[in-house]
Amino acid sequence: MNCLVWNFRSLANPRAIRFLKELVKCKNPSILFLCKTFVSSVRLQVLKQVLGFDGLCSVDSVRNKGGLVLMWTQTMNVSVQDVCDNYIDAEVVHSGGIRWRFTGYYSYPERSRRKDLWDMIKRLSTSSKLPWCLMGDFNDILAQEEKRGGVSQPNWLLDGFLSTMVESGLPVVGVEDRLNRFLYNGDWSAAFPDVVVFNHVLSSSDHLPVQVVLSRVDKTRLRHSFRFSNTWLQKLDCAEVVAKSWREASQLNMVQKLMETEKAIVKWYGDKVTNYRKIIDTKARRLKQLQFRRDEQGVRDYSTKGDANTRYFHNAASSRNKTNRIDKPRDEGGVWRYSKVEIHSITKRYFSDLFSDNDPCIDELDVVSGRITSKANDMQIGPISGELPCWLNDTAITLIPKKNSPELISDFIPISLCNMVYKVIAKVMVNRMKHVMSSIISENQSAFVADRLITNNFLIAFEIGHYMRRKRRGKLGSVAPKIDMSKAYDHVRWSFVRNMMVRLGFSDQWVKLVMSCVTSVHYSKIGSYADMVPIIPSRGLRQGDPLSPYLFIICAEGLSLLLSDAERRQQIHGISICR
Repeated sequence: MNCLVWNFRSLANPRAIRFLKELVKCKNPSILFLCKTFVSSVRLQVLKQVLGFDGLCSVDSVRNKGGLVLMWTQTMNVSVQDVCDNYIDAEVVHSGGIRWRFTGYYSYPERSRRKDLWDMIKRLSTSSKLPWCLMGDFNDILAQEEKRGGVSQPNWLLDGFLSTMVESGLPVVGVEDRLNRFLYNGDWSAAFPDVVVFNHVLSSSDHLPVQVVLSRVDKTRLRHSFRFSNTWLQKLDCAEVVAKSWREASQLNMVQKLMETEKAIVKWYGDKVTNYRKIIDTKARRLKQLQFRRDEQGVRDYSTKGDANTRYFHNAASSRNKTNRIDKPRDEGGVWRYSKVEIHSITKRYFSDLFSDNDPCIDELDVVSGRITSKANDMQIGPISGELPCWLNDTAITLIPKKNSPELISDFIPISLCNMVYKVIAKVMVNRMKHVMSSIISENQSAFVADRLITNNFLIAFEIGHYMRRKRRGKLGSVAPKIDMSKAYDHVRWSFVRNMMVRLGFSDQWVKLVMSCVTSVHYSKIGSYADMVPIIPSRGLRQGDPLSPYLFIICAEGLSLLLSDAERRQQIHGISICR
């Protein structure tokens, strides 16, 4: 079940109606509240049928100004309690049997009437003891940082709105877009602890729709994987705990030793070590509350109520977790998904497809020739031999967002968290490979090669582009292709990596060892989903594997050699930018 609130700015606009139809179809809200409709109740009855809602309560606009409407579906038992030009107050009972209050609110923009509206909010907060949420256009801000450009808001407006929220039992939490807000009291937060709130970038108005999803599905707590903290090394007995556990498990294999050591560290950590995460979260909550206090009275209020065991404290403490969660990816059809089961399914399906290689590899490596000597191969392979056991490449993936508001799983960068034992082995191999990289990689590649600067390529590309943009004379022009390799690491074919290494002259033993590092990978954890069937990839290089940068530039060397061959055949040519 979800609610949708929007400062619509005229339902008389056909383009706005099309936006609204598409939004309702995509989000499927159970409750819809619109303000500034600018139309009569007769037209709203027609709109209710078009949008597929079953109930309606409206306030007509006056002289083409204002206007409110509340619509709901038959899945909701809505009883309107009070109506005026500024709000529609209703009691709601949904299929879960929970009774609560919904108030759709619109504030006058005139500053002279603002105090009357603040008193109205205070009266609404005491009119019922039900869990209460308040949504709409408040035409108020809480801090100067929320206003972009123009003249700053007077302090009496900021302080008056803040004191109204506090006196009404509405902590400064929720989601806001410009002047739109979603606020709720402590009882409502306790009734819906899994609520998800966000804005939608889809609007014919200068206000964005605010959607509230009351997600009460899947209450299972996620099992968090063990992570070693470097701060533990400052404790004198940490090394003793590890050494003792390792000695006691001397008859076990490597995996069993690591598991027994993990159990010993967890027990030791719980008994003796300070919980730094709890301390950091506590300090962050204090800073969040103090940032809106501007006078001595505000600081005293926080000292007496902010950190005490009160409802105000618990409302503020739970706000950070709600605003930091990512609970709204779109699936392949562009539909929002909210439950953890759906998000898990979308995530696993995306990465299973991303790491699967179903296309045949086209070998066009005739331009690649051997560049590594037998002496270099002998020094490289040294005493290293054997194959990696399958458990050694058990990998977890953490997802890093590429933008502020990610909507698709592809908006995240998958960073691989490799096994520490594997990383030690891979680092030894990297240290042996780096001595031959400068002899097998062309000079026009400067990344990850010793004694070369990656910034050189940036500077050359910038100067050439600058010259071409400013060139205005001559009969012949120039064209420079720009190659964008999307998901470059994830799309590398393993057969291509093997073929490139063989053609460059790496020994069979070294190629076999490197490919065992690449092909024995399996992903047992993605993001916060630890209990999942492992994904067995058939292509891709891991971002986070010490070997991956060198293997990637070896693959890129194939493209570089193809371009050089095309230049020799005079199919393409370089450019001269100076005499």
